[in-house]
Amino acid sequence: MDLIDYALKRFSATGKARRQYWQQALALFWADAIGGGDRGLFHLGVAHDLGKGVKRNVKKAFDCFLQAAERGNAAAMYNVALMYRDGVGVRKNLLESVAWLTKATALKHIAACRDLGFAYFTGRGVRQNIRRAVQLYSRAARAGDSTAQYNLALCFLEGDGVREDKQRAISLLETSAGAGHRQAKSLLRKLRSKT
Repeated sequence: MDLIDYALKRFSATGKARRQYWQQALALFWADAIGGGDRGLFHLGVAHDLGKGVKRNVKKAFDCFLQAAERGNAAAMYNVALMYRDGVGVRKNLLESVAWLTKATALKHIAACRDLGFAYFTGRGVRQNIRRAVQLYSRAARAGDSTAQYNLALCFLEGDGVREDKQRAISLLETSAGAGHRQAKSLLRKLRSKT
């Protein structure tokens, strides 16, 4: 177990001693960050975002995530993208959001891949490209992302970027619903009640 894993165990502590453990974890995160590590910075960002062991400060969270992203941390890249997309801790910038989603996707971050697909599907921050959206949804769906499975199912139901294929859509909805995706469960019920 490395120091960051040890710190994460401390950071997830509950009970009376949790504040002491959180402070120990934060010190280890800082030590990793000062030493050039990206994981410590990422978890400092989480601490500031949640207000865990420190006062909640989304600007500081963004700064920590950005530094970790610049050091190559895919999860931090994803968080930076979300913060740019939503304007949390930083001015809203859809172009920057897509740029960070693209970088995280290149590092095989599944949620980033799914969200980049959504950006291409809707044309938010990038020129709309439904076929590219389907490619990204497909990659994330194969990796087990239930929302990507649901989104891809909708594409097959409507023939968006792919040939309409109700059976494929139902198969994807079943997989997504099996993973607990509520919208997939609801749509699957509606489709089954029509047949």
